[in-house]
Amino acid sequence: MNETTSKQKGYLTQAWLVLLLATVFGSALAGVHMSLSERIQENKLSATMEQIPLLVKGAIKGEKIQKGDQSVYRTTNADGELAGWIL
Repeated sequence: MNETTSKQKGYLTQAWLVLLLATVFGSALAGVHMSLSERIQENKLSATMEQIPLLVKGAIKGEKIQKGDQSVYRTTNADGELAGWIL
């Protein structure tokens, strides 16, 4: 076996190793994402709700209303009256 053939065989071995590792880690990442997707969505909603008082003056609470593929938030003040909308 000459030196060129040996190098090519080494490259093929490394390429298979990279493909195998990418498949294993990609599958693991997809599994974690699928198992934690509900918690991720809850955390995103919680973070959004924490920002409502900063976005609408006088608002203390928000309610998510889904309009097609867009989320709309109805905000209320301390008296329960409409304070504004967030799109």
